[in-house]
Amino acid sequence: MPSGRSRTQTTPSTPGAHSSIQHQPQGQPPAIVRAFCAFANHPVVTIITGIGLLATGTMEFLEDIIVDFESIVQTYHGVLLMGVTLALRGFASFAEGVEWLGRVAKDEQEEEAFEHIEEEIEDLRDGPGAGTKAVGDGGGFRHG
Repeated sequence: MPSGRSRTQTTPSTPGAHSSIQHQPQGQPPAIVRAFCAFANHPVVTIITGIGLLATGTMEFLEDIIVDFESIVQTYHGVLLMGVTLALRGFASFAEGVEWLGRVAKDEQEEEAFEHIEEEIEDLRDGPGAGTKAVGDGGGFRHG
């Protein structure tokens, strides 16, 4: 199956019942999360934010120095731009963290299921009455 595509897998949720669940390829967050994180952490976003802050600071500086200089750009515009950028990065980090926690929880569930299966196998190997031995000589029972 090509990587990057989601697949539909039928898994039993209760004995005898089946449900169709969309699964992501192992270890991959959903496409929307990957796209959002890529956008929020892209260097161009940082450059635009820096230029915006530099421009608003320069406009405020020029308004203080030159009496007749008026600008529609104010300092709060730069602060808003910085706030939006930081919020985007925060949401991206949050989404990555939630996705990571989901993977950890899934791994723990799989590990618990595996341990349960191993216990069941051990029980089957031991069989009924394991641990009790009949007293015998040469493989037969002694009748007293």
